[in-house]
Amino acid sequence: MVKQKTTSKVQSQEAQLQQQLAEAQEREKRALADYQNIIRRNQEERLRLTKAVTQEVVGRLVEPLHHLNLAAQQLNDPGLDMVVTQLWQKLHEMGLQEIDVLGKPFDVETMEVVEKKGEGTTVTQVMTPGYVLNGEVIQHARVVVG
Repeated sequence: MVKQKTTSKVQSQEAQLQQQLAEAQEREKRALADYQNIIRRNQEERLRLTKAVTQEVVGRLVEPLHHLNLAAQQLNDPGLDMVVTQLWQKLHEMGLQEIDVLGKPFDVETMEVVEKKGEGTTVTQVMTPGYVLNGEVIQHARVVVG
């Protein structure tokens, strides 16, 4: 009888330990999943912030660089032309592209009308170029339609 009680007690303890082990393993799986979710969200947030900062910086540089480009054309200085070209190349490497609008129908998503000549809706002149950075418009093209 004592042996049966001891065996029963050991079996009960074993079942209890098995249940505790299963619960601990389940908690470990949940903690690992939570950790992986935190890592994923952190990476997504870092990517979003990097993209936002890049758009902000490039967006602020586009207009002064456009003006510098106009000045370089007027001065006809090869050194200044080289620097302006290098700056534009670096921005292109970062994903900056000029929006091609001349001769195209007006598109409200990428253009802003500054003057309308006649009844047409085709872009006849580009006052200020527009730019997209990695597929997102950061500066609308200012155009004349007619």
